[in-house]
Amino acid sequence: IIEYPFVWRHLEVPLGATILDLGATGSKLALELANYGYKVIAVDVREYPFTHPNLRYSGGNFLANSFPPASVDAVVAISTIEHFGIPFYGGPSDPDGDLRAMREIWRLLKPGGQLLLTIPYGQAAQTVLLRVYDESRFGLLLDRFEIEQLSFYRREKGCHWLPAEEATMHTVSSVHLTEGVALVRARKLR
Repeated sequence: IIEYPFVWRHLEVPLGATILDLGATGSKLALELANYGYKVIAVDVREYPFTHPNLRYSGGNFLANSFPPASVDAVVAISTIEHFGIPFYGGPSDPDGDLRAMREIWRLLKPGGQLLLTIPYGQAAQTVLLRVYDESRFGLLLDRFEIEQLSFYRREKGCHWLPAEEATMHTVSSVHLTEGVALVRARKLR
């Protein structure tokens, strides 16, 4: 509801640029970007169901990819990083899989390349499916990036998403259902 509009509002690369959509299988975003005129690499451990002349699928373990350094203009990671290192979707078990994935994103981005990232945010937790980030782990995720915009949203009354202040996010629990998210627009430091 809020994550995909965030991408379309904040994507700042020219048409024809190369965008890596990490965790692409759960949405049509990669296909939409390809239709719009971007060169898209759809990455997921699961099969990607769509094809397009501007879209290339890369399956398997992202942390073992063979993409050249500084080869993409932007990375979009919508509700994805929190799953790295947790074997729910078939990837390897690694307590720092999320941090390794962020280092790999940094490696693949061109200097000044853009990162659009969304993650569950609130009280730190880990389930069999995902991690929920707090300020501390969030800082580790983005230590190599320059954050240009950071916003938070919180689910209200079980169905509505509304903007929230970071100071109130520490009370949000997302153990059973994601109740809080951080939306990040960042750049690779040159």
